[in-house]
Amino acid sequence: MVDWVFLILTFAYSGILCYFELPSMINQKQYRELAAFIVLLTTGTFLGFMKFSGKTVPNPSDLLFIIFSPLKGVIESLLK
Repeated sequence: MVDWVFLILTFAYSGILCYFELPSMINQKQYRELAAFIVLLTTGTFLGFMKFSGKTVPNPSDLLFIIFSPLKGVIESLLK
């Protein structure tokens, strides 16, 4: 029961943010900021949905580890 309440609150909060932020961004022709806003809001809403529905949400630091682990040897050799 509590999970559904948080899920509904997550979508309501996203809707309220869009209601107040999108018209001003469109009127001021801030299209790059608008794209970034939509991507970040969609990602956050999706991750919130995953968390409240009981799914496993990936840790962002795991992605950084995967990206930078091949560079470990190069960085160590530069620091010696």
